[in-house]
Amino acid sequence: MDEASLAAYNPSVPQFPADLQPVIENLKAAERQLQVVVSRMPPTCWSESSPNADWNYKDLMAHLATGDWVCQHFLTGLLETGRILDWPDADAGNSERITARREKPVSTLTKERAEHRRRTIELIERLQPEHLAQAIDMPGLNAYGVPFLRYLQGFPAHDINHTRELQAIVDK
Repeated sequence: MDEASLAAYNPSVPQFPADLQPVIENLKAAERQLQVVVSRMPPTCWSESSPNADWNYKDLMAHLATGDWVCQHFLTGLLETGRILDWPDADAGNSERITARREKPVSTLTKERAEHRRRTIELIERLQPEHLAQAIDMPGLNAYGVPFLRYLQGFPAHDINHTRELQAIVDK
């Protein structure tokens, strides 16, 4: 390997598009905030009703434990096929995932959550510019044909909104 090639190769420097760095940092920040709020949650509050229909706060945490599953669906599709896959049935998928985790302790859900987020970031780091330009429809936001990068930029709001719901019970 010549000296210029050696200087250009630095495995500690991210090799993904620069537009993704703020996305990754926002996802990490949202994860840190969630972990702080969960650590402050009074144990008796987990069984209280959350603002989400038919969910208590432990159900909300069970949802967050695998809350990146739709994003991971799109990321995996892009990386494996080069295209955006169809939207999965998020309500059914969330319901299945919450039901499967109802008996797990919050500490297990918290660990699962951190691992799930780590996996999401690993997938994002593999994206290339052509992936970010792929068009995605976001009917829930009345946005159609927007670049996938825009979806990723908005994704941390999912965690931020749910973390605020948890924070409200901590602040009671």
